[in-house]
Amino acid sequence: MSPGGERYFTHPSSSEADESTFPVYRDGDVKIVITGSRQYHLHSTTLKHYSSTFRALLSDENAAPLDKKAIKNGRIIRYRLDAVDNSQRDVEPDLDLATVLQPVKLGPDGKAPYDKQIPLDLENGRVVARIYDVSLRRHFLYGQKIELGDEDVTLGDKARAAALYLRVADYLDVLNVVQKPIEADLLACGQLLYSTIVKEPEVWLSFAFRLKSRSIFREALIHAAGQFNRQGVQDMLPKLDVRVAAVLEKKASALKESVKLSQLHLLSYYPPQFQRDLGVGYADIDKIGKNSYSNDIFGWMALDMFRIWIAQNCASDYTHHAQDMGYEFMRRVGQGGPAYLAKPDLEGWYQKFPMTDKGKQVVERWLDQIKEHVKPMASRLLENASQYEYRKVQAEFFSCTKVSFNDYEFIQ
Repeated sequence: MSPGGERYFTHPSSSEADESTFPVYRDGDVKIVITGSRQYHLHSTTLKHYSSTFRALLSDENAAPLDKKAIKNGRIIRYRLDAVDNSQRDVEPDLDLATVLQPVKLGPDGKAPYDKQIPLDLENGRVVARIYDVSLRRHFLYGQKIELGDEDVTLGDKARAAALYLRVADYLDVLNVVQKPIEADLLACGQLLYSTIVKEPEVWLSFAFRLKSRSIFREALIHAAGQFNRQGVQDMLPKLDVRVAAVLEKKASALKESVKLSQLHLLSYYPPQFQRDLGVGYADIDKIGKNSYSNDIFGWMALDMFRIWIAQNCASDYTHHAQDMGYEFMRRVGQGGPAYLAKPDLEGWYQKFPMTDKGKQVVERWLDQIKEHVKPMASRLLENASQYEYRKVQAEFFSCTKVSFNDYEFIQ
């Protein structure tokens, strides 16, 4: 469920149009035709004021030179724009929009010089009308709320609709007008939104950059950094804006280094009780001999078990090189207890190094103590810096990446 569906808008009745409201203004000099029943009568001055696209489409050369008869008959439409298939879609990938607006030159009488067939009001026409309506409506009813759907619309539908609206807004050069309402509608979904970002953070990262949403960008960056080794993120990386890709790689590298250092610390850990302090500087004088170390033999055996388990995981590459960047490995370390090296796991060891039941109890107490001591080495990596609340769902990737304003100051 990712940005990529639309709900249809209700076209005003004729009585509403007579009241000169959106999308039909009696004094509007621009006619925009999407389908037979989806048409707009708007103001060229307002359109050109807000949009460079409309400034180009509504140039003086595209204006109808209305004659006196046409003006006397009450004709005020000087511009007409029709929705047409985007013939440049394949050669201009940045304009990934199926339908664009094309000027139709009107004659002195205010009519088209030929009978231009208006598209039927079919499914595709309603979809096109809906996405254009969102961008245009926001301009002419200032402050009017833009909704991506009602309560019955799924987040997936909203996300796909938002992606289409962004493409239209980019084309019409009105992104600054629609971005905040779209962002607010998506953020209102709360945990439902955050759960979808966890599933495809790379897609949402690109979407948030286009939407200029710092809140969604931050959330997506946290999860994309934790899932950096996943194939979906790697496939998306070359498609991201270079600034977005750079900050993602920076965060992922920092996370990998933290995981690597934590695992090195685990391999070099030993209980502080094993250390011996030199009094005068000589082991023989301080009587630090085999009897001193033999008291801790069961502890050393427990430490050996622990280090072998750590080494086996590293050798199996359950580290920062793994798809989960070592998350499952560190999760078990952070959980401790029976999460790893539980009693059934020790039977093979006892077969090679038999001992009494009392000896096993001493070894296992030492092992539990070691597990407890090393938990802090993993706990920081297991923190959740995102807005998503892991309740019934077990996390599968790191979400501990710290993100500050400096990391996305290019989003304005």
